[in-house]
Amino acid sequence: MSVAYFVELLSRTGEIEQRHRIAQLPIRIGRAYDNDVILDDEHAAAHHAQVEFDDEGLLQIRDLGSRNGMTYLGRAEPQVHINGNSVVRIGQTHLRIRLSNFEVEPEVVDTNNYHWEGVRPALAGVALIELLTISSTWLSQTEQFNLLVYLQSGLSILLVAALWSGLWAAANRLFAKHPRFGRHIFIVGCGMLSLQIWESVCAVLAFMFSWEWLTRFGNHIEILILVFVLYFHLCTIKRRYPRHLLVLFLVFAAMGSGLSLMSKHKNTGNFGDELYMSEILSPGLRLSKDESLDSFTNKADKLKSIVDQERGKVVLDADDEE
Repeated sequence: MSVAYFVELLSRTGEIEQRHRIAQLPIRIGRAYDNDVILDDEHAAAHHAQVEFDDEGLLQIRDLGSRNGMTYLGRAEPQVHINGNSVVRIGQTHLRIRLSNFEVEPEVVDTNNYHWEGVRPALAGVALIELLTISSTWLSQTEQFNLLVYLQSGLSILLVAALWSGLWAAANRLFAKHPRFGRHIFIVGCGMLSLQIWESVCAVLAFMFSWEWLTRFGNHIEILILVFVLYFHLCTIKRRYPRHLLVLFLVFAAMGSGLSLMSKHKNTGNFGDELYMSEILSPGLRLSKDESLDSFTNKADKLKSIVDQERGKVVLDADDEE
C-alpha cells in the first residue's frame, strides 16, 4: 500500500483550515496555479517551496529561492526536515506535512453534555434570574406591593442577562458553529445564584461568629465567582486545554484581588471593604461568646487613643503646611 502525503494549512492558533492530499512526491507549493498546493497568500512566491526526499532519504521541505523564504521555530531556514509536527511558515501561511501512516493521538473523552442543550438550560437560567430578582426586590421593598416595580426590575435584569448571553452565543457561533444561547444564559443564572448565596452566607456567618474579616474581604470571593463564570463561558465555546485556561483565570482572579486591595488601601487607608459589620441579624443567631464590659471598655480606650494620635498627626501636618 502506497503512502500518501497530506499538506495541512493552519491558522495562527494551530487549527487546521485546509488539508490537501497528495499521492506522490515531489509536492510543489506556491501561488502559481501549476502547483500541487496553491497558496492564497501575496507574500508567497509563485513557486515557493517543494517537499521531497533529501540525499539521505529523509523527508524535507526546501525553499526554491523565494524572496521571503521559509521560517521554522522563528528562524529563516533554506530547508527543514519534516517529522509530522514541524510547522513551517511560508509568507503568512503556516503549514505542516504528514504522511497517511502518521500516528494520531488517542481520542479525547467527550465531556460535552449534548442532552443539556437548547430550551431546557435557557428556561432554567431564566427561572434562576427571575427568582433571584423577585426575591431581592421583595426584601428591599418597604412600601405596599406594586406589581410594576417587580416587572420593571425583572425585565431589566433579564434584558441585561440576555444581552450578555447573546454576545457569548455570537462568539460561540463564530468559533464553534453552535450558539448555545441556553447554556450561556444558564451560566449567568448560576453565577447570580452563587453571588446571592455567598452574600447571604457571608453575612450570616460573620454575625454568628463575629468574623468581621468575612464582610471586610468577602468581595474577593465575588471576584473568584465572576472569574469562574467567564471560565465556563469560554469552556462552552472551546473545551481545549481546560486546565491551562483554569490556571490562567485563577491568576487573573489573584491579580484582580491584589488590585482591589491596593485600591482600597489607597482610597481609605484600609484593605477591607467595611470597618464593621453592616448586617445586623436576629440576636438568636449569635453563637460567639459575649464580651465583658471591661474587655469592651479596654478596646474602646485603645481605639480612642489610636484615633487621637491620628488626629494629632493631621493637625501637625496642617500646621506645617501653613
